[in-house]
Amino acid sequence: MGSVRGQGTFTGLTEALTVENPELNLKVTLADLNVNTLKPYLKNKSLAQRLGGSISLDVNYTGDLGDKLRAEGQLDLSDFTYTDTSLWETALPGAETRVTYQITLEPTQIKVEKLNLALGTISLSAAALLQDWRKKPIIRDGVLSSELPVTELIALVPWKKLGEEAKVIRPSLEGGGKVVIEKVALPELPLEHLSEKWKTVLSNAQGSIRLSDMSAVLSSKLPKLEDISGTLQLEKGVLTATKVQARMGPLTLPMLEARATNLAGKPKVSAAAKGPMRLEKTTDAEVENLLRQYGLRSLSGSVEIDLSADYDQAKPRQWYAGGSLVLKGVKAVSHPAGVRLDDLAGRVTVKRTNSLEVTVEELMAKLDQSPIQLQGKLSGGGTPQLVVDGKASTEGLDLKQFSGLFPPLKDLELAGILDMNIDVHYPHADPGKSNFKGTVKTNSIAFRLAAQDLNITEGDGNIELAGDTIILKDMTLDKSRTFVSPRHSSRQNRPI
Repeated sequence: MGSVRGQGTFTGLTEALTVENPELNLKVTLADLNVNTLKPYLKNKSLAQRLGGSISLDVNYTGDLGDKLRAEGQLDLSDFTYTDTSLWETALPGAETRVTYQITLEPTQIKVEKLNLALGTISLSAAALLQDWRKKPIIRDGVLSSELPVTELIALVPWKKLGEEAKVIRPSLEGGGKVVIEKVALPELPLEHLSEKWKTVLSNAQGSIRLSDMSAVLSSKLPKLEDISGTLQLEKGVLTATKVQARMGPLTLPMLEARATNLAGKPKVSAAAKGPMRLEKTTDAEVENLLRQYGLRSLSGSVEIDLSADYDQAKPRQWYAGGSLVLKGVKAVSHPAGVRLDDLAGRVTVKRTNSLEVTVEELMAKLDQSPIQLQGKLSGGGTPQLVVDGKASTEGLDLKQFSGLFPPLKDLELAGILDMNIDVHYPHADPGKSNFKGTVKTNSIAFRLAAQDLNITEGDGNIELAGDTIILKDMTLDKSRTFVSPRHSSRQNRPI
């Protein structure tokens, strides 16, 4: 049954046994009250069946026996349970739970000076003013703060109700971390149809949210993001994210900043990522598996990123992205061939408005000591007006080693040595205006085109490109022992 203890004083009783200016001061302690005692008095029998355990309560009450009172105290729900198997796998709350409150009631308003909830390591505090509480109650001056260790939220999420699709967020919660809500000021909210007022809250709430040591699972094919930290600032419908940082295994990611407006309608988002991205080591099992999916055994070096993007849900096709990537000292070893790529460096600039534009500046690397250089520009990407201008050169490039670095080339069974120094201009809309300049030399080249049943086992060539002319100075292909005489030239009206 539990126990009840109380003590107090009452003033205002006159000698004539009438009450004038009454004041009641009362302190009550209710310990371990079994919820079964209250069930006969509950009209909702379904609700009564879900309740169990016991509650304890401490109340300090001061009032005039009318519509003025002040109450403060603590409600202990640590041994109380609520069970709904259609929503939760276990009974709630399942942890030490205490509610501390301080409330003042007046004829026209209820002032919640303090309302604190401690549920395990979760904490929540709120304060608000409920005006016109008898007729049309309105919440004013609401302030909310909370500290949420995300692993503690798992037991509170109604997974059964949300279904299988919601379970994709569970691994992110299991990764740990903390969300701290710092004094978010809520807008004026009428209690009528309160559940429908979320747009009002998003459009008018003000405050900040701090993220620390969190994680997120983006895809089963990617390592999870870890050590996510940053600050979200909400002010009158504008959400700003600042100094957001994260790590993917040993891969450090650049700092992210973002701004979102019109949260209650069709959001408009601007984001920028700036800073280094480094891969210091590849001993992490998840990262090793990811690299091997792309044919790599190891990868190291850094990329300096400066990218920005804009997206307006009201104009989804008019999104923008642009910026640059500066590569420094990138090294890679392919899997399983073990081909080494060293000293990859250069700058790549990307811009996307109505079409894609990519500029490559002084991109250089060594493939098993053979130098490779590339620069150029792609414009009109994603449209019929695609144009490619570029320069490419290499000396003594082992094609077998080259294909070992790029798995899609495996089926070609490339072999031989390539020397190349060419300039290319290719307008996709008018191939006849293509222009190629430079030289291509091959030694003991071999390749296989399975679809055409063509297998070249050895070939030598010396080709000169001059505008729209290909000059075959010398070429021998060991397949049908074809010999092409020197100084043979051909003109072409389509790209090679």
